[in-house]
This record gives sequence, C-alpha cells and structure tokens, in this order.
Amino acid sequence: MKEPMTWTKATEEILNKDRKPLNYRTLAQRIISTKLVITHSKTPHITLYATLTRDNKACEEGGFAPRFFVEKGMIGLTAWEQSNAQTQMIDQAKRLRDSTKTDLLKRLGQLSGSDFESFVEALLVKMGYQDVQLRGGGSDEGIDLLCQMTQGINQVKTAVQVKCKQPNREVGPKDVRLLRDVLPNFQCSQGVLITTSRFNRAARDAANEQGRLPIILIDGDRVGELAIEHEVGVRTQTVRTYSVDSDFELFGAPPRRRRTATNKASDATSKPAPGAGSSSHQG
Repeated sequence: MKEPMTWTKATEEILNKDRKPLNYRTLAQRIISTKLVITHSKTPHITLYATLTRDNKACEEGGFAPRFFVEKGMIGLTAWEQSNAQTQMIDQAKRLRDSTKTDLLKRLGQLSGSDFESFVEALLVKMGYQDVQLRGGGSDEGIDLLCQMTQGINQVKTAVQVKCKQPNREVGPKDVRLLRDVLPNFQCSQGVLITTSRFNRAARDAANEQGRLPIILIDGDRVGELAIEHEVGVRTQTVRTYSVDSDFELFGAPPRRRRTATNKASDATSKPAPGAGSSSHQG
C-alpha cells in the first residue's frame, strides 16, 4: 500500500497524469478516491483549496514561483504555462523558417540559368563538396558543375546538373537518364540533379534503377532546406530567450539561516562560561 501523500504532492500527481486543469472539488474527489490522501475532513475540497493557496503564498514569500495556478475554481500547474510558451516559440520559429523557404524559392525561380548555377556552386562549397568547378557554356554535355564528394575514406567524383524551373513544371525520367549517360565521359561515379521545382514519380524510379550509376535528386523544397541549414542566400538572426534554471545548485537548497545580532546573543548565552564544566568539586 502506498504511503499517504500531502495535498500538494497528491495534486501534482493527479494534474501531471491528466495534463489539464481540474475544478478543485473534482480534484479533491480524485485525490480521496485514489487514497493518495487520508483525511477525516467533511469538506476536503476546502482543505485542498486552502492548502494550495498557502503553498503558493509561501513560495512567493520565499522568492520562488508558485507551483499552482488557481483561477475561478480551477487548479493547474504553473509549469504548463512555461511549457506552452516554449511550444509557441518553436511553432513561431517553424512558421518563420517555412516563410523564408517559400520566399527563397520564389527568388531562385526568378534567377537566370547561369545565376542559379552560381547559387548551387556556393551551396555545394558550404555543404563540404571539394574541388567544385562551375563549367557552363554550350558544350557542357548537360553537366553544369563537377566536384568531389567524400564518402568514408573515398573521394567520389560527382557531376551536377541544375534545372531552374517554375514550381508547376516537373522534372521527368528523361533528364535523369541523360545525366547518367554522360557520367562516364567525365569519369564520374555518381550524378546530382538539382531543380527549383520537383521530380515526378517516374524520375525518382529512374534515379533508383538497380545496377546503374546512382543519381541523387534534390528538389526545390530540399534546396530551400539546405540553403537555410548552410546559410546560403539567407541571413540568420539569433533571438535570446531566458528561463529560470531549476537545476541551479542554490535553488534546490534550503535557505541559510541569517546571522543577526539577536542570533549572536542567543548563541553566546547558550555557550558554557569559561572554566564551567563538571559540577563536582574537591573538598
């Protein structure tokens, strides 16, 4: 059988299990029915309400945040408010990231073919590709860039083709196969096909054909993610947020006794006088 809890501990256990505020009468009934608290009170809900109110007041007087919020008869945990605020910040950051990606892709779609190639060159360098060479020109056999990609201890020569297209125009399997066909001409072991739009299902199937040189497909959405991750064409702004460090060593310690003149006088009177000791004496 479980040891009975205090009203505050029992309240925390019930609220953490339900993850929502409860009316103080309902909360008291739950605590009693689950035998978390043993009481002979005829009005346990009033006892509970008074106990939590006193606990909040004691926390505030001690310089700590209250553990419970009490509003219109509803009881909840203040920790939820902090958790909700953090969730809102994360959601806001995600919305901002998505908005930035949408704006970035719109701008990339307005670039000329050669400018988009230069953007991809900068992105590949930031991603860690080595010996990145921008080819260009009309006789490039469909290869816009050459680079080296590290895989384990091996350097894999890679050919890159970029296609700056409107979002509603898909890239199909023909482009995938044309890129693969020219890879041997450049002694490349794999190809990368990058577009501002998207690939259709047939293109993805062609890229994964068994027994053929691999073709990596990077669509517009992935281009945006990589650009944000490696900060190419975007600017990162850091906003500092603050919360109390509950694990700080002093916050969990009981308050130290303050030394006052009264304390010192009390300590002095409690000490034995010099020479005082045994009450026995020699005759």
